[in-house]
Formats: sequence, C-alpha cells, structure tokens
Amino acid sequence: MTNFLVFEIQVWLFLLLLVIVLGGLAVGAWFGWRHLKKREASLRESIETPRPRIR
Repeated sequence: MTNFLVFEIQVWLFLLLLVIVLGGLAVGAWFGWRHLKKREASLRESIETPRPRIR
C-alpha cells in the first residue's frame, strides 16, 4: 500500500510540474506575441509616416 501511495504522489507531482511548465510556456508565448505586435505596429507607423526632407 505504501508503494502505491509513493507512486501516486510521484504521478501528482509530475502532473503539477507539467502544468507549471505549460503555464510558463503559455505566459511566455503571450508576452512574446504582445511584443511582436507592438514591434510590428511601430515599424508600420515608421514606414507610413513620411520623414521630413532635409534641404
């Protein structure tokens, strides 16, 4: 019985670790996506805005 409890605790800890890692990856992907959208918007704005000509 104790071996089963140890095994069950190991399974739950593994699942908890898996959820934490996947959550971290999801948060990282969200921040990365947000950063890329801001970067693309600033690049698009700099392309669309005409630069003043130097005479």
